[in-house]
Amino acid sequence: MFDPDLVHSVSDLPQPLPYREEGNQRLELGWRRPFELNFNWIRQPAPGVLEGDLGLVIHAAGEVSAIGLIEGVFQKEISLDERGRLRLRLNAKRETSAGPAIALKLTAAPAAALPDKPEELLAAVLGTHPQQWLRYWSEKIRRTPEALVRLLPECAPAAVRRFFEIWDGLDAAEAARLWDAAPDAAALERVTGGAFLDDSLREVLTGLKRYFASMPTVQDLLNRVRSLADYRALDEWLRSKIERLLGPVNSEKDWVRLLERLTRLAGLRDAVYEKVKEALEKKYEAELAWRLRGAGEHTALVECCFAFTVRGLALFRRAWRGDFSWMASEGGEDFEIRSGLFGNQISSETRLELHLPYLNSKGWSARLEALANVEVTSDADGRLFAYHVEASHRIEHKNAYQSLLALAGKLNVSRLRSAADFTLSYTDSRRLAKHRDVTGLLDVLEHYGFDAAAKEEVRRLADAAQGELEASLAISVPGSLASAWLEAPEERSPEFFPAYSRVSIAVQRAMRTWLPYQYFSDLERYGDLAAAFPMVVYQASPPFPGRPRYDFNYDVMSAAKMEEFYRLAARRLPQQLANIEEALRRNGNQAVAGFYSPRRARDLLDSVRRQPKLLHALLAGDAFLTDALINLGCRGAELRKVMAVNPAEGVQKLTRYAAAFVKAFHSRLRRLYGKRDFLALGSLLLVEATAALRGEPPTHAPQAILRLTGGAAPSGAAVVLLNPAWRQTGG
Repeated sequence: MFDPDLVHSVSDLPQPLPYREEGNQRLELGWRRPFELNFNWIRQPAPGVLEGDLGLVIHAAGEVSAIGLIEGVFQKEISLDERGRLRLRLNAKRETSAGPAIALKLTAAPAAALPDKPEELLAAVLGTHPQQWLRYWSEKIRRTPEALVRLLPECAPAAVRRFFEIWDGLDAAEAARLWDAAPDAAALERVTGGAFLDDSLREVLTGLKRYFASMPTVQDLLNRVRSLADYRALDEWLRSKIERLLGPVNSEKDWVRLLERLTRLAGLRDAVYEKVKEALEKKYEAELAWRLRGAGEHTALVECCFAFTVRGLALFRRAWRGDFSWMASEGGEDFEIRSGLFGNQISSETRLELHLPYLNSKGWSARLEALANVEVTSDADGRLFAYHVEASHRIEHKNAYQSLLALAGKLNVSRLRSAADFTLSYTDSRRLAKHRDVTGLLDVLEHYGFDAAAKEEVRRLADAAQGELEASLAISVPGSLASAWLEAPEERSPEFFPAYSRVSIAVQRAMRTWLPYQYFSDLERYGDLAAAFPMVVYQASPPFPGRPRYDFNYDVMSAAKMEEFYRLAARRLPQQLANIEEALRRNGNQAVAGFYSPRRARDLLDSVRRQPKLLHALLAGDAFLTDALINLGCRGAELRKVMAVNPAEGVQKLTRYAAAFVKAFHSRLRRLYGKRDFLALGSLLLVEATAALRGEPPTHAPQAILRLTGGAAPSGAAVVLLNPAWRQTGG
């Protein structure tokens, strides 16, 4: 066995080269990375007025050092590079595509590494972020060209106009990086590659940045603006934005109150950054899983070259034993990180998606209290949501917010500006108390296209579990697909039936997957035969494919159509019962398991036919939910037309349509079956319908990420599994 401690020169290396060893090992990977926030906040301060930002990039929000712990089977290879240095290459060796277990430990709280711009998040909330200021001037110059003289008197008006034309065409991330690079010529060259910024445009950008820098930051307002007179001397735009959120300032008393409110608002920033660490852990876990998924046996995870020096050999010995944590902090001539999935290919920046609470015109009056007392949560793949409502109402709040996102997500009207750089998402988290039965979870994974290796990994963890297995599954689609609702076909369009039949089938499939998974998460419910049998038959039935032009669901009032339903359900029922019987027997429920023998399929089906009330309620639920989504699409098409001629009326319709949709959904999902609420499925169905409306799978299939902790996973580790549609975004 090779001993790295005995290597002091080339002659000490094993022969012949390359030398290889493989086996189970724990890797420690280190990196230091900046992160940025993708800021999303919509509010309705008054009827007919919708304002805010979707996809505003808060660049260089902070920096964090991370240590990634990965356990698996790896191959290590030693050779010499072209300069005679010691080269170590690490390859993944694995039996399944599920990949090794992953654990992440962040060694520095992001909030502790914010010396540069800690107030940018508060600036975005106030509306005084540089990107918001540039947007204001871009619109003002289009309306009143004479404003150019006041803005940059030293620059040619034509150059200023051309700059803003180019600026308006940049995406949010490009604009943020360009702004941060100015006025450094070398940095601008790196960002743009010299593509479009000539001398006159660089002069405009530099002038804009100089002008903006003359205005006080949020911290300056707290520390340097001492009196009402000082405040009134500030830029008029800056004062208007501050007062819009914090209230008018007409007296010294108002000025003192404004400072108090600004100080309280800092609590929002602190609450967000408190959760950033947790969100980054999940984001990095997903990234590591994504990179490992694409690694073959000949793909280097890390490839480093070491000089035969005291320091170089010391780092080599650490690396041979799996310790690459030094990559985050070490530098110099004694080593070189050449390539690999965890070498120089690790993204240079990570973007976290942040959503502040939606405030309607009623909630706007209490905005300061709402923002100062938010609670921030992080979902399974690192999105941050700030809530100002009690935990018991968060599901309704998120459903309402996402329905508004679906309609408004691609709009640039009124005071709302969208880069559509967000996601519509749903997360289901639960503890599998009886770990050995993961049948329902496996059905959900099958629905989202997880491969056989991923499902086998779940079975392995469940079978080996000593404690609870915690499963968190996040489903999402990118915000760019939200335009499907504004582009949805109207009732008279030839695309009406093809588009909405896709939506109907997506809803039916999702409900047949998720309702049984959630309802039977407690296996004791199989013992209530009167309630369980209709759900089992419903699960076994295929979705109704639709018949042109308005037939999208099974009609429970039609004897002929229900006869067809039972005939189709009977085909799948025996296998469904076999799975249930096996799960019950495995968990010791022998008496109940007998009722689910495949031999009893005909008896079970007949009992449901004799008492069809609960089954009819499930099928009627499918129809109701599908109709609500079709109405949302048709109203989206109407909304698109209204927005073009009367934005104020369009905003009123938008908020009214979104609210009506959520109310309809909640009325059906509340107490949907077995006296249980399934309100959370509102967000799921919106995700599924958005993907279906946009096009046929797999082109726009939802992305899914499963995060498993506890059970047989290594202590402190998460096993992260991704479906084929999942792709790395935001760094």
